[in-house]
Amino acid sequence: LRDKFMVGAGSTYNPDAAGGAISHSHTFTSNGHSHTALSGDVIAGGVDWSDTTDVQTDSGTTGTDNHLPPYYALAYIMRV
Repeated sequence: LRDKFMVGAGSTYNPDAAGGAISHSHTFTSNGHSHTALSGDVIAGGVDWSDTTDVQTDSGTTGTDNHLPPYYALAYIMRV
């Protein structure tokens, strides 16, 4: 049981089941969105935006995952 935590065996974990991982990673995907930044000459009050336009588009999605540290399932614990 070194470097593992104990979980109670039952409907989710069978006795003697082991699993989990020390590390994990996350994935990112999405429909994305964009931002537009206007630059160039600006006339105060009249709002005359001219010259260049810069558009930045990012995309990604996050999801749910099950990340457990290393474990071992016990049916019962006895005091010796």
